[in-house]
Amino acid sequence: MATRPDRLTLIALGILAFTLKATLHEWVGHGGAAVLAGCAPEAVSSAWWDSDCSALADPDAARRLVKAGGTIANLAAAGIAAGLLAARRRRPGALGTGA
Repeated sequence: MATRPDRLTLIALGILAFTLKATLHEWVGHGGAAVLAGCAPEAVSSAWWDSDCSALADPDAARRLVKAGGTIANLAAAGIAAGLLAARRRRPGALGTGA
């Protein structure tokens, strides 16, 4: 017999997922791209990343890379999550799923 999920647990997991998503997108995505491009970080938060690329030889290309970094990080995380879900389905009992 299936049990109903605990509402507080679902709320906590939602908050955790949102925080992880925001951190991954801003810090790993935009921040990682800025570091790779050689830009200097200026403003950082959980919802915003701004960097100065003006000292580089091609600042417009660097800015485009930094802007794309968040989306690239999201796609990479989605690919990893899909791979983990596929692996879980292939191996019954893996990752604590029982049987």
